Amino acid sequence: MSDNGSDGARPRLAIVYGPGSMPPMELAAAASEVCDLLWVVDSSDPKVGALTRLLGKLAPVVDIAGLSPDDAASLLSEHRPEGITAYHDNQMVFTAYLADRLGLKYHSPEVTERLVNKSAQRGALRCGGVAVPHCWDVPAGLDGRGAAEFASSVQYPAVLKPRCGAGSRDTMLVQDANDLLACLVSLRALDGEMLLEGYLPDASVPHDDLFADYVSVESIVDGDRIRHIAVTGRFPVAPPFRESGFFIPDALPREAHDAVQELASAAITALGVQCGCLHTEIKLTPDGPRVIEVNGRIGGGLPEMLLLSGGYRLLEQSLRLAIGDRSQFDQSVSLEKVGFLFYYQAPQGSRRITSIGGLEALGALDGVEEISVNRQAGDEVDWREGNHGYVFSVTGVADDHAQLRSIYRFLMREVRVAYEGAA
Repeated sequence: MSDNGSDGARPRLAIVYGPGSMPPMELAAAASEVCDLLWVVDSSDPKVGALTRLLGKLAPVVDIAGLSPDDAASLLSEHRPEGITAYHDNQMVFTAYLADRLGLKYHSPEVTERLVNKSAQRGALRCGGVAVPHCWDVPAGLDGRGAAEFASSVQYPAVLKPRCGAGSRDTMLVQDANDLLACLVSLRALDGEMLLEGYLPDASVPHDDLFADYVSVESIVDGDRIRHIAVTGRFPVAPPFRESGFFIPDALPREAHDAVQELASAAITALGVQCGCLHTEIKLTPDGPRVIEVNGRIGGGLPEMLLLSGGYRLLEQSLRLAIGDRSQFDQSVSLEKVGFLFYYQAPQGSRRITSIGGLEALGALDGVEEISVNRQAGDEVDWREGNHGYVFSVTGVADDHAQLRSIYRFLMREVRVAYEGAA
C-alpha cells in the first residue's frame, strides 16, 4: 500500500507503548515519512505515566488505565488505526489481543504465546523439526523433598531462566542438583515461573579469539516471505549470561553465516510467524548451529548498528510492515562498515561502583560515536538484572573487523572501573 489511505490521509499506526519500548523520539522520527502514530499506554504504570506528556507532544495518546481488555479494544477502535505493533516482549501479548479483536495485522495470540513463552517455543520448534535442547518447567510450590526429586530428574549442566523474560535477567548456569537447589532458593520470588533447559555446548574450535560463538539473525517477515537483513556478531558474554555487546555484520565464515540464516528460517516457519521483525539468537555448537531463542520484535541496539553500518532504517521498515506497506520489503542492504554496541558489565560478585576512569580516552578514539553511562560511582550493581544492569555502553562504527578488535582491546585495557562488595 502507499503512504496515503483511501481518503488521502496518512495511515494511522497504534504502538502499544510501555517499559522497554524503543525511545519515543526515535519512533516518531522513523514514522515521519511513513505514517501517523497513536500511542496506547497504561498511565497507571509509573514508568509510563512519567512519559505520557512527552508522548502526547509527539502523537495522540489512548490511555487504557483501569480498562478491561475489551473496553480498551473498544476505545482504540474509535481511533480507527490501520495497523498495530509493539517493541517489547511485555507489550506483545496485549498487542496480539487488540490486533485480534480489531482485525489488524500482527502476531496471532497463538504465535505470540510461542514467542514470549520459552517453554511453548521449545515445544513448537521441536514439533517443527528444529533441534532444541531438553527443557523442563520448574513446578510451582516445590517443598524441600519435591525440589530434591525434581533436581534429581533433570540433566546437567543446564540453564535456569524465567519462562517469560528478556535481557538475561535472573538467568544462571547450574552444574548439578545442589547448584539447582541453591538457585531455586535464591529465586523463590519467581516460584512457578522458571524453566530449566539443557546447556548448549560451546563450539569445539572458536571461530575467533575475541568474538563469541553465538550470533543473532535479524529478519523481516511478510506472509510466507522471510528476508534476513543481517547476522549480528557478539562479544563474549559476562558471567553468567549477560550480553556484553554486538556488531553488524558478523565475522563468521561464509558456510557458518549461511547455516545460521537457514536455521533462522526453519525456526520462524516452525513458530508460524506471518509478519513483523524477528530477532533469532543462535549458538554454534560441535553439532552445528542451535536456536537459543526467537524474539518477535527488534533486538536492542539493532536500529543504530544497521544505520551506522549501511544506512538501513530498520525502525522505518518495521512501521511499514505494521501498516501493510510492502514497497521496501526487498530493499537492498549494503553493510559497508561495522556498526557496534558494547555493554560494559560489572563482575558477577560486585555490589557497588566506587570509581570509573578512562572514558574520556575511549571517547576520543576513532570510531567511537557515543558513550552512555548507566551506573555512576556510588551506584549499586546486581548481575541478576541481566543485560540492562551494565555500567556504560559504547556505540560506534569501524571500517572493518580489524579496527573493531582494536577498539575492543583498547576499551578492555584502558577503562578502569573499581567495585566494592561481593554477592
